[in-house]
Amino acid sequence: MIGMKIKTSLLAVFLLFVASTSFAAIQNTKHDLSFFTTAWPGSPSYQTDETHVCIFCHTPHGGSLSGPLWNRSNPAAGAFTMYNSAYAWKTELNSVATVNDESLLCLSCHDGSIAVNSLLNTGNILGGQPNVLENYGSPTYIAGTTGSSKRTGGTQDLPNSTGHLEDDHPISLNYVNAVSDQTVNGTNALQTLAYAKGQGIEFFGNNQEFLECSSCHDVHDNSFPPFLIMSNSGSGMCLSCHIK
Repeated sequence: MIGMKIKTSLLAVFLLFVASTSFAAIQNTKHDLSFFTTAWPGSPSYQTDETHVCIFCHTPHGGSLSGPLWNRSNPAAGAFTMYNSAYAWKTELNSVATVNDESLLCLSCHDGSIAVNSLLNTGNILGGQPNVLENYGSPTYIAGTTGSSKRTGGTQDLPNSTGHLEDDHPISLNYVNAVSDQTVNGTNALQTLAYAKGQGIEFFGNNQEFLECSSCHDVHDNSFPPFLIMSNSGSGMCLSCHIK
């Protein structure tokens, strides 16, 4: 019984450490939308009147089951036009019709179809949805909507549109099938799954074979902007999967 209590206490300490570490990692990055953020200097800004940092993605009670204590509604999995190709690994790419949950979590903000301050459970202090104090004209505008950058759901011609992934790196594809495709088509442009994993690329799904947004991005760590999982100097991260 005493041993069980010790294990429970250690688990509680571990979870608290993980939570505090994640908080420290995103504080004052562009994933920090709180009132105290310094990541959005001047105008336009995504500072809000919400004092909590984590609430924009997580809630301690009554969260959505689509993510870890998830505090947001996700766009529909089939609401996107997906990337396809007439070239290598075309069979797998052209078979992808929906986005998996792991990437939908990211797209709940970055597609621009759901306001970044639209939460399932609001904070106790405000008692309502956070207010965006300054923004690009709409709280749905996120992930770069000025200058040459486009939000993920937009296109070159319609940068403020939503649901368009045909001009973005493919996601929710089975990497093993893609590697098999290139063998069938006589190409050699992708590393093996084992090699990519060994380089630090993370894959998802029951068999850990699916490439998602989080394969290349870490929402809690901006050591390598923009929230990359590793340095891409010399295209090093790209070459973890691609052979050039």
